[in-house]
Amino acid sequence: MEESGDMDEREFASFKRLVDGGKIAVGVNLTSANVPGMPGYRGYENSLAMWGSIVAVVLVFIGYGWLIGLLSLPICIGIFLIAGRIVQKRAGGRTKQWALHSASRFRTAWDAGVVSVRDTESGRTAISARGDSLGEFLRGTECA
Repeated sequence: MEESGDMDEREFASFKRLVDGGKIAVGVNLTSANVPGMPGYRGYENSLAMWGSIVAVVLVFIGYGWLIGLLSLPICIGIFLIAGRIVQKRAGGRTKQWALHSASRFRTAWDAGVVSVRDTESGRTAISARGDSLGEFLRGTECA
């Protein structure tokens, strides 16, 4: 690991083997991963969750009247929340896959505060969003 904390491709390959072997877990901040400009973000998924819920409420109001429409509102809100969570997880999965493609991509995601790493054996965690050093974490990992 270089002093600056950047990984070269050889060190990244070693890191990726540890991730693939389950010795290091990579986490994704789902809220940060699901914003415009992030590689895992898909605007149409967010729009579909939002507009699908709104259209469903409007159709129930039109088709069944105001009383049934009001009663359907909590159900539609629940569906919106579930759909939103699914969209976040999908964006997180795409972001993790994108970040684990190369050392430069992982460093970009780390610098953006989107990813975190955890040693599955000791439980030590480094979170980019709070300013932890990836280099120090990897140097201190027993399995490295």
